Amino acid sequence: MIRTKLAKKVLTKKEQRHLTKDANVHSMATFIRSRKKQDEMREESLARGVPIGLAEPCWDCAHIAVKLTAGDVNI
Repeated sequence: MIRTKLAKKVLTKKEQRHLTKDANVHSMATFIRSRKKQDEMREESLARGVPIGLAEPCWDCAHIAVKLTAGDVNI
């Protein structure tokens, strides 16, 4: 579970559980590294011609990134 004040305030228990159990993320630094890898995977998929709806590796993580940054920064 990401134990920052922002994560505790913004994320639901389900989202926190997704990060720890499914994504194996326990810190904000790990989450940022994971999102960068997912961004690279998405770009590679789009370059190969995969439709945009199927190119996102994890929609839950994408939604969590938007919540944590309030839409300001692409984590």
